[in-house]
Amino acid sequence: MTKGTTSLRRDQRGAAYAEFLIAFPPVLILFLCLVQLSLMYVGKLAVRHAANRAARAAVVVLPDDPAFYEGERINQIDYDGSGSATQSDSFFGAGAISGGGSPRIRAIRSAAYTPLTPLAPSLETVMDDESVRTAFDRGALDALAGGFLFNRGATAVSFPRTPGEQNFRDRFESRELVTTRVTYLFNCGVPIVNRFMCDSALELLMAAPSAVVDGVLGALGADTRDGIIGRGFDWYRDNLEGRAAVQNGVVELRYAEAPALIAPWAATGGRFIILRAEAVMPNQGAGFEYE
Repeated sequence: MTKGTTSLRRDQRGAAYAEFLIAFPPVLILFLCLVQLSLMYVGKLAVRHAANRAARAAVVVLPDDPAFYEGERINQIDYDGSGSATQSDSFFGAGAISGGGSPRIRAIRSAAYTPLTPLAPSLETVMDDESVRTAFDRGALDALAGGFLFNRGATAVSFPRTPGEQNFRDRFESRELVTTRVTYLFNCGVPIVNRFMCDSALELLMAAPSAVVDGVLGALGADTRDGIIGRGFDWYRDNLEGRAAVQNGVVELRYAEAPALIAPWAATGGRFIILRAEAVMPNQGAGFEYE
């Protein structure tokens, strides 16, 4: 062994630098995981608050005077109906872009939108989704812009017949208990860790029941449906039949006002997790019919 080789083996210069390179990535990933988990926990609290607000609004709006809701009958809603935006609903941009829902369900949704506004990803995340800052540091205008667009497509208010049930209703009785559920498509904005902590929009869609996939395929048109995309959907659908991992939240998002509004975030590689919360309150009512 030559003298030069012995000297090289004993040379410890740069050892600290090499050890830092080995130890830093796991520590960084752990930190990012904690940040993302913290944001998810905040999101869960906000969705729970949104469910409480939506329930309080529902038990007042459902039996309210039809004159305030374009003549819509009391204790009835239409998830896919049409109607003018209420004053509170217009605050969230409902007048600028059309969305589905009769006047009563629009008023109830607007109660849920308010606590969810801080969770909405800004438009900046569409252009730059690899920044930790954009995950939580948003200006007021950016947050409002995201609330006007993203939240109207990512927030669904539905009414299960009983808590935890997947059978929904659109007719109610006076003085009965009303279960209100808020389902929210939470955007995971912390880079790197959101790749394994959250799902893409396509992955969530693939976890949906085959009926939902069939509905999406039907909307694509014959050429696309029969092409490569359609065959890919069919493959996923056939392999997901009967799996316990099917997410009911994906089904519930069809009750959102305008699901297409999340397309800019979904198309640019956004990662999401579905958050759900329920609240149960007794329906109100004056005990008489309005004329």
